[in-house]
Formats: sequence, structure tokens, C-alpha cells
Amino acid sequence: MHAAACESLLPYLKPGARVLDIGSGSGYLTHVLAELVKPGGKVIGVEHIQPLVEMGTQNTLNRENLASLHASYNDFYLQSVFA
Repeated sequence: MHAAACESLLPYLKPGARVLDIGSGSGYLTHVLAELVKPGGKVIGVEHIQPLVEMGTQNTLNRENLASLHASYNDFYLQSVFA
């Protein structure tokens, strides 16, 4: 599944690209994407299940072009509606 996702995105995964990984889970695909957009690229993984956020953060430590965030749909929806 991860390989298929990367393969379908390859035309867009150039050095310097910016990627948002929604539902980043353990961080595996997020890490692979970060490798594919080096140098100069940035990947942000967003996950709403706190234990997966912690696992993803642990799995992606010491990566300067990668960040993991904890957020839920409501965080973004409510901010956009009431901002």
C-alpha cells in the first residue's frame, strides 16, 4: 500500500516539494516521503490518534525535513468556520 501511494505520487515528489500526510499513523510513509523530497523538501504528518502521534514522532526523530502533529478534523474545521 505504501509503495503504491509513493508510486502514484512520484511525479510530484521532487526535491524541494512540500507534502502534507493526513493520517500519518506510525510515520512510516511520512518518513519515505521525506526521503523522496530531499534536499530542501518538507513533510508534515498529521494524525488524530494520540498513541500513533507519539509512535510517529518517535519513529521520525532527528529528521530536519519532517514534523509530526497531533490534530483532529474538528481542530481545522472549527478554526475555519469561526475564524
